[in-house]
Amino acid sequence: MLQEWREQGEISLETRRHLAAIAFQHTACYDTAVAEYLRGPTGERFPEEMTIPLERLHVLRYGENPHQHAAFYRWADSTSCSSNLPTIAGCEILQGKDLSYNNLLDLDAALNAVQSFTAPAIVIVKHTNPCGLACGDTLVEAYKKAHAGDPVSAFGASSVATALSIKRLR
Repeated sequence: MLQEWREQGEISLETRRHLAAIAFQHTACYDTAVAEYLRGPTGERFPEEMTIPLERLHVLRYGENPHQHAAFYRWADSTSCSSNLPTIAGCEILQGKDLSYNNLLDLDAALNAVQSFTAPAIVIVKHTNPCGLACGDTLVEAYKKAHAGDPVSAFGASSVATALSIKRLR
């Protein structure tokens, strides 16, 4: 903005609109927090109107189909989510292409499947269907077993482990 002002001697309508949109979005999130506070625990259970503040995490490679645009959002205030279980919004992408909507569905299915295991476990999911799921004494062993379940389908599939990461598989 300062560079535009120095070079042009003014701020363009496009820049002013962009900055105004950012400011109004910010105040809308604040107003939502105030409304929730004022409604309080004894307030209306299902209000006539509700605003849900979200923040964008990723612009996706595509939506359900390659010609569709999509983005992935999560609650702007992490305390809004009442579940104590991990979600894909809190996961770290370790490698691979930018995600698509279908990849998010696969990752969500994989995360839901693997959360119930306490032993080292891996689930491999493609098109929301598990094509390999195994436990082992180590994540490497679990991965090898899960991959052996259907090595053809495992190509290009999404994998979720019960631990932070797998450094080396060999």
